Amino acid sequence: MEYFWEKNSRKSFLFFFSGAATLSDTCESVVCPAKQDCSLTFNNVVQNNLGGAGPHHGSPELRYGSVCTMNGQNIDLVLTSTSTYSANNPIKNGLSGVYGNINLLGGSRVDLRFQFVKSGTSTPFTLSSTALTLFDLDGKVGVEERVTASGYNFYTVGDNSTVTHKVLSTTPPMASFISTEFGDDADNPTDPMKLTAMQERRSVSLRYMNVNSFNLVLEISGARGDGGRNFIFAGKSSLSQCP
Repeated sequence: MEYFWEKNSRKSFLFFFSGAATLSDTCESVVCPAKQDCSLTFNNVVQNNLGGAGPHHGSPELRYGSVCTMNGQNIDLVLTSTSTYSANNPIKNGLSGVYGNINLLGGSRVDLRFQFVKSGTSTPFTLSSTALTLFDLDGKVGVEERVTASGYNFYTVGDNSTVTHKVLSTTPPMASFISTEFGDDADNPTDPMKLTAMQERRSVSLRYMNVNSFNLVLEISGARGDGGRNFIFAGKSSLSQCP
């Protein structure tokens, strides 16, 4: 596995370098958090109306109920779009097995805000540490899946990763992840803690510390309206560096 660490401080750092590599980046040993971790689970969709696309009515959000409990407080994860959102089939939004799922129209992109709140409210809740893993980043002829992440502390990709990853900024941390392999639903993972070598190659695990919200941009290249694809995610996985 490869891991990539981002910091914004005045500490001194070690810089590791070599010849050919998938990425040139600032890198140091991962320091796992000592505080209690919020291990996300996705099994309860409270509201499913991301960007007002349905299938539910009401607040234009995708809310996952009780994704974890911290100090006796249940935490919801609320996704909202900060840009235009176009789904190919919004009924697929919400859950796909044990994974969260977002369906996106081919040839479009969406800017998403992920916010942790006290359950049933809009009150932000800061987590000391949590992980979000994105799985099955693949494509088809002429089509790539792309994710731009920001605000993470470090990220991990699998050995021989087929996801092109590039740091766009260090302050604040921002990186892009682009699929390079073809794939379909038949090779999707069924258990985030039991990924095959191929499934790890197509996944990215992001670690966030002291955070109540973060942003992801999801994008599908190609002609607009060329079908749709699903972005699936969970909390910890066999790719995650911290226990």
